[in-house]
Amino acid sequence: MASQTTQLIVELLDRVSGPARGVANSLRGITRTVRDATGGPITLADRLDAAISRNNRAIDAARGRMLDAVGTLYVLKNALSAPVSSALEFQRALAELGAKGNLSAGQLKEIGSAARATSVQVNQFTTDIIRAQDFLVGMGLDVERSTRAMPSIGKAATATGASLEDLSKAGFAAMSNLGIKAEDLARSFDIMAAAGKAGGFELKDMAQYLPSITALASSKGMTGQQGLSEIAAALQIVRRGAGDSSEAATNFNNILQKINSNDAIKNFKKHGVDIRKVLKDAVAKGADPLEAALRAINKAIKGDTSRLGELFNDAQVQKGLLPLLNGIDDYIQIRDQTSKASGVVDKDFARMMETGVEKTKAFRIALQNLATSIGNALIPILGSAAGVLKPLVEGLISVVDAHPRIAGALVAITAGFIGLKAALAGLSYLGLMGKGGMLSALSFAVNTLGGSFMRLSVCPESS
Repeated sequence: MASQTTQLIVELLDRVSGPARGVANSLRGITRTVRDATGGPITLADRLDAAISRNNRAIDAARGRMLDAVGTLYVLKNALSAPVSSALEFQRALAELGAKGNLSAGQLKEIGSAARATSVQVNQFTTDIIRAQDFLVGMGLDVERSTRAMPSIGKAATATGASLEDLSKAGFAAMSNLGIKAEDLARSFDIMAAAGKAGGFELKDMAQYLPSITALASSKGMTGQQGLSEIAAALQIVRRGAGDSSEAATNFNNILQKINSNDAIKNFKKHGVDIRKVLKDAVAKGADPLEAALRAINKAIKGDTSRLGELFNDAQVQKGLLPLLNGIDDYIQIRDQTSKASGVVDKDFARMMETGVEKTKAFRIALQNLATSIGNALIPILGSAAGVLKPLVEGLISVVDAHPRIAGALVAITAGFIGLKAALAGLSYLGLMGKGGMLSALSFAVNTLGGSFMRLSVCPESS
């Protein structure tokens, strides 16, 4: 709005001052022509020419002062509002985190400093990091572990383009459901990223769907980073038989849910397999429970996948199991390779930081952190001023409520004075324009008269 107003003022000034200056310059040209034709000075014309020049300079100066005033106000508004808004947003995020974690002002200050350092380290905005940490604390993770987790989560978000919020959920799921420590999250993201490169279910997909998958997987004995490798590898294979990652996640969830359901237990028994014992023994030996279940299924149906319906009536379970049974060797290979993954996210992060998008973002992050610091310094001053003015405003409210008619009249009078002041400022400018017009008219008259005398002087005498 401010920029549009400034543009309008410039256009209006140019539309008024431009033609006036043009007329004055044209008349000045006539004056010079008369002087050249008569061969001598025209004293009054010279004076008018000088007056026109002075008035034009005054018009330019007045125009410049008006534009300077508008520009200064616009710059001042932005200079104050941007840092204050940034600081208020930062303080709001910290306050929400403090409320959930019951944190002291000192703790919040430390968290804010840590988040700012992390923002530069992982190329994520400070406020976004605090909000992601707020989610972790809100889900029950203690503040210390959530602070330690944020660098790994933030770097993975930058490296993969995944949402910081989704990766926070995935990180929390890995810690709460699979028992992974906060300091081991970096390697956990390496496992997920490596698996994503081996198939079509990428890290950003896992970030979205892992929270629901890990809860079921842990109940089957898939825990720790080994369990994460099993889950990540299985999702790559199940994805082969699904239209998209969402369908693949749903199919795998159904496998985990139905693999040892009551109906499945009965159906397995008909084929001489105790599926509960199969899963239990695998966990006890530290083996992969999913691989053990797949081999048990193959044994029950004698390798004929067309008989899957004898064990599972659910179509989604069958759709998820078919690629796993047909690609069990691929599953084992991806699982074993990803379990050894290391430095995958770091390499992807370094590659992304070479792009113009992330370099530009890094500059924006630095500017926002600077704005937040400036805003934090301004807020106490503005707060003190607000505290002083608040009683006055409240007193005025009481007066307005008690005397609405008088208040309305005062507002009208005040508006009138403001309008008068604006009008006087405009008249000052327009006065110069009027003066220029009068001078131009006078110059025209003098030059016309001079031209008439010149024509008379060259006319032949009448006989």
